[in-house]
Amino acid sequence: MPTLTFNPDPIRRVSIEENKLEPGQSIREWVDRQFPRTKEFPSATVCLLNGKPLLRKDWGLPLKEGDKVVFVSDPNWTAVGWIIAGLIVGAALMYVLTPTPKPPGSIGDPDPVYTLRGQSNQNRFGSEIEVPYGLNRLWPSKAAREYTKFINNEQEIYLLLCLGQGFYDLDNAVIQIEDTDISNFDDLEYEFYEPGDEVTLFPDNVETSGEVDDTELFGPNEPEFDGWVGPYAAVSAGNTATKLEVDLVFPQGLYYANDEGGLDTVNVTASVEYREIDDAGDPVGAGTWSTLSSFSKTLKTNTPQRFTVSATVSAGRYEVRAKRTNNTDTSENSHRTVEMLKWVALRAFRPSTKDYGDVTLLAIKARASNNLNGNSSNRVNVITTRKLPTWNGSSWTAPQVARSVIWAFCDVLRADYSLRLEDSYIDLTTLAALNTTFEAAGVYFDNVFDKKANAWAMLTSIARVANAVPVPNGTQISMVVDEPKTIPKGIFTKENILPGSLSVDYRLYTDDEFDGVEIEYTDPTTYEKATVLCLVGDDAGDNPEQVKLIGVMDRTRAWRIGMRLRESQKLRRTAVKFDAGKEAQIPNYNDLILVAHDVLDAGAQTGRVLSISGTTVTLDTNLDWTASGAKQIAFRSIYGEEVGPFTVTEGTSPNI
Repeated sequence: MPTLTFNPDPIRRVSIEENKLEPGQSIREWVDRQFPRTKEFPSATVCLLNGKPLLRKDWGLPLKEGDKVVFVSDPNWTAVGWIIAGLIVGAALMYVLTPTPKPPGSIGDPDPVYTLRGQSNQNRFGSEIEVPYGLNRLWPSKAAREYTKFINNEQEIYLLLCLGQGFYDLDNAVIQIEDTDISNFDDLEYEFYEPGDEVTLFPDNVETSGEVDDTELFGPNEPEFDGWVGPYAAVSAGNTATKLEVDLVFPQGLYYANDEGGLDTVNVTASVEYREIDDAGDPVGAGTWSTLSSFSKTLKTNTPQRFTVSATVSAGRYEVRAKRTNNTDTSENSHRTVEMLKWVALRAFRPSTKDYGDVTLLAIKARASNNLNGNSSNRVNVITTRKLPTWNGSSWTAPQVARSVIWAFCDVLRADYSLRLEDSYIDLTTLAALNTTFEAAGVYFDNVFDKKANAWAMLTSIARVANAVPVPNGTQISMVVDEPKTIPKGIFTKENILPGSLSVDYRLYTDDEFDGVEIEYTDPTTYEKATVLCLVGDDAGDNPEQVKLIGVMDRTRAWRIGMRLRESQKLRRTAVKFDAGKEAQIPNYNDLILVAHDVLDAGAQTGRVLSISGTTVTLDTNLDWTASGAKQIAFRSIYGEEVGPFTVTEGTSPNI
């Protein structure tokens, strides 16, 4: 049999009534019995037959077996738009609401475009350069491969890191290794280099051979001895070097343990040679080898000993070989002799890169110690704020310290590493006005884009922190804030809505509906992820939607965005769609428009103006003047915009 469900309050989903009807009975019969002497429904109500809207004029049709009728009442229906008392001629009022924009990765696992890969300094050669905006704790990627060398048995580390594109507030930057300020480390030097600066703290273009790694050099009298070890290319094909370095290490020290429990000296000698080769690896010219080092050490110590030997060479590609030249101890007391020699590294110094592009660099030279080693040296982070050009009304300024939503938005549009749009394609007047509003409200965008991304997705993510969306405005790119509007930008009636194009979509509640929103944001103290739960009304928070919000480092701001999203989920459940002519291009995204149509049945009356004489207007339709209260009329101009509304009274006939 047919069923009829009436839900007088879909927001709270209470007092749901289900009625069983007899086949052949009509909806009109049920409504007349339910409301015998009163208005049909106390608030705006929609009738759905088998999931589709049904107009009142069709309520008299007999129902068939299996038909499902649902009445959905929305007590906030009129409050969503513009509440009008009396007669409205020309349009029913409806607020075209902005759908809540969601950046890529806002639900579920985040897209790696919007999250730094781990908290360490990564080798990302050949990848996109990071683009930070606002205030961030940066984990700079390596602008060149780090290298080490030995000086007086101490290992020195050389790091060249890239903060990202553009300029930064270096005067107030905080440099840390893990969570310790860099000033707490001894024997450490660092320098920042802004775009265009030349790195001077140390040679910045050093290539380390991957073939040489902890290779033992055996004595000529050992069975493992096979002459020269190598040769190994010091420089990759297509490159040249002007200096070569080799690291030789006694990992257990160098000594003889005497009968008295002391140490005696032991001597070890080795030879390191180099020669020039071409890109194919073949020797250049006669292929003569030159001496890089005639290595000889006589020591008595059980402390590991490390040495770097080097040679300056003419620019070219080279290969290097090494061998131990003296025998090892093979006497009956050889177990007392510690003399292992290892070749641990081969480096080539290439001509300086000098120009790294429009990026800021951090160079660090430090002596390795217990608290600064191979692991911690990859944990350098910098807390700083990006500098961006700002629009002063007539031109762009030099880069200024900025956390601005708008200047980050404009940078995506203008920068050489992004869209490269000319100013004529950017709605600078609107954006500059919005910047004043956002700055006064303390709305900022703090995030790092470290992967290749769709520019529109980046713009959407930036705008979202201000409850806004990017929009095309003619030939320009602009931004629209989701906020109440009071001035309608268009009137649409059956006169200019294409026949059969208007539809109304209703999003009904389901059993698995979210009952809250959990926003993930960045804690401003720890720079770690934190969450805030946003509940509205009777939300229990047992099944909240999890939203990863990028660019926000303020708990209150994150909570406000989450509450707005939750309110939107609960209240924005109706969408009106229709097609129109060129006048549909007049309203912009999220503008207020006036809509009157039989499908909406919102009590509006419409008509065509036949004549205007002074203050007398004659329409082609008789109007119903019986409702009490003041009456108003609004006209659609030849440009499609609203004119009015004007207070009116009935003339000599209902159409005047």
